[in-house]
Amino acid sequence: MPQVSHVVAIDPFQERLHSLKQAFPGLALYPNLETALDHVDAVIIATPPSTHAALALTALASGKSVLVEKPLATSTQEARQMIAEAAARSLVLMVGHTFEYNAAVWKLRELVQSNELGRVYPCKVRRTTVVGSSKMAVYNDLSSDERIRIFDKGVVSPEGNSSLQNMPMTYRYGEIRAPYLRFEEPLSVQDAEFVSCVLSGSQPQTDGHNGLSIVQALECADISLRAGRMVSLEEVSRTDGSKPELAKVS
Repeated sequence: MPQVSHVVAIDPFQERLHSLKQAFPGLALYPNLETALDHVDAVIIATPPSTHAALALTALASGKSVLVEKPLATSTQEARQMIAEAAARSLVLMVGHTFEYNAAVWKLRELVQSNELGRVYPCKVRRTTVVGSSKMAVYNDLSSDERIRIFDKGVVSPEGNSSLQNMPMTYRYGEIRAPYLRFEEPLSVQDAEFVSCVLSGSQPQTDGHNGLSIVQALECADISLRAGRMVSLEEVSRTDGSKPELAKVS
């Protein structure tokens, strides 16, 4: 990226630093974040999720904008701390939700929201992808559709039966249209937006609040698994510091 003039690598494991040095002789290497902070304007964190919050808060406290790999944090409390720290210092906090920078995903969203596909139904997928040194084979047991294709194809209920739970169902087939997509590598698009936001001070598409929403959903699932009950998003959205009740409901 032409806007980036200098890159450093940080890793606490000496063997990894040694490998990086061999691959990129001119790359500056540091054993921890603290020693590197004076040499960078922004930080990308791609470490185990349990370390995301502490590393991000350290970088933000030093005045550095941060891009954190997903998930943003392992709890909503940590995510809110990161959002508050970035806001207080007018810094960019971004989360690596790479699929949100994928043109095919946005095209699919457009197709659903425009109602071009009609009523949407869950579709079971059985697919195996085998990648070899020479070729790749994709086996899809249920469909041969690839990437984004628009099918004039729908589910038709038997006459006088409007319930989707009652079988049999029949399918309507028509034309197939594959729209042109100007595809760019999503990770490259994501990183370019991070650099642009750091330079301009603007908010990224996947900002801290975007990351918080995912962390809240993950926290709900974790609490539900441990407590054996349904957990609403409101329970983990509390800002008073109280925690959801974990007692199992019979």
